[in-house]
Amino acid sequence: MAFWAENINLSPAYILFRKTKRQWGSCSAKNVLSFNTMIMKLPPDVIEYIIVHELSHIKHRHHQKAFWQLIERYLPDYKRRVQELMTYTTSGVYHRFILSSCFYAYHSFGICICLHLLP
Repeated sequence: MAFWAENINLSPAYILFRKTKRQWGSCSAKNVLSFNTMIMKLPPDVIEYIIVHELSHIKHRHHQKAFWQLIERYLPDYKRRVQELMTYTTSGVYHRFILSSCFYAYHSFGICICLHLLP
């Protein structure tokens, strides 16, 4: 986390780890980053994507072009990492099928929640 926060020059107010059913991470309106405790079971490059994704929400509170450009500046292969992330569930069960429709982002009350919904 410190590596990416320093390189992107975006720092969270603080970081929480919680057990959640359907989200890998979130960024609150007060720049508090929360991560699912199951994140530790993911491959390192996928964890990096989640970290960079949530850090990017400190600057861009949306998923518009500028947001994705920021991610791509630091992770040029982020699309591959997203596809790999979609092969996992937040319960730690590996999915053998990649479903492009199962990755969503939901904004509510200034919070970005990145979901991996079960089919």
